[in-house]
Amino acid sequence: NLLLAKKGKNRYFGHRKRSWQSCCHSTRTEHAEIHFIEDVFQEQRSDPSAHCSITWYMSWSPCGYCCKQIKDFLKEQPNVNLVIYVARIYWHKREINRQGLRSLMNIGVSIRVMDLPGNDSWSYGDYMG
Repeated sequence: NLLLAKKGKNRYFGHRKRSWQSCCHSTRTEHAEIHFIEDVFQEQRSDPSAHCSITWYMSWSPCGYCCKQIKDFLKEQPNVNLVIYVARIYWHKREINRQGLRSLMNIGVSIRVMDLPGNDSWSYGDYMG
């Protein structure tokens, strides 16, 4: 799985914060999204109290286990807003993966499936009906 993360520029209390981008790859022992929240985010985050909007562009949607880890991360980081764009749904017939994505959507994470250039992306919720 390939994850490209992008934090947009925001204004906090009159000060301009920098934007940043990061690229994470899955390894045999760690999925890309876990590497991002455990390593990359912690290195980049300078002020835990500041609001942070993050957009992920992923080749695959998170698996059920990663969804739980992301949900726990967002509970610990209430000032983080996460938007996820995916190219494909990971093992969509497995209930644990579908439930994981639903649980992220239920806490406000936007999950969008990317489409070909010129077409709009569509919401994972549209797929689930």
